[in-house]
Amino acid sequence: MELDLHEVEEVCRDLYVRALKILPPDIKAGFAALQRQETSATGRAILDTMVENVAVAERTNNILCQDTGIPIYNVVIGRAVTFDGAGLKAAIRRGCERATKDFWLSGFWRGTASHLTTAEAQAWRASIDSSR
Repeated sequence: MELDLHEVEEVCRDLYVRALKILPPDIKAGFAALQRQETSATGRAILDTMVENVAVAERTNNILCQDTGIPIYNVVIGRAVTFDGAGLKAAIRRGCERATKDFWLSGFWRGTASHLTTAEAQAWRASIDSSR
């Protein structure tokens, strides 16, 4: 069986979007438990804000947080599957890139976000480093 790299790209795109938009039930339950246990007023206010942000993101079909981190895909391939390793890596990367571009262009990421490889972001990082 030949691995369909276009399908890999689509799945990787969809998984990344899902990871950015859906908080698993066990994590929500953990937040609820923390809210019940928190004794600090400041801590409680922060937790309440976090929980409300999740609810707003879900209601508006938006991402949970602008800081999306670095996606990691764990790939398990059966014995009877043939594939091009470089092609697989490229398909995963394209899927991730498409998710980022599609949702950036849809307005899901705020305009205050910087692409970390732009000259502006590099100059900003350099100015921070030089001030230390």
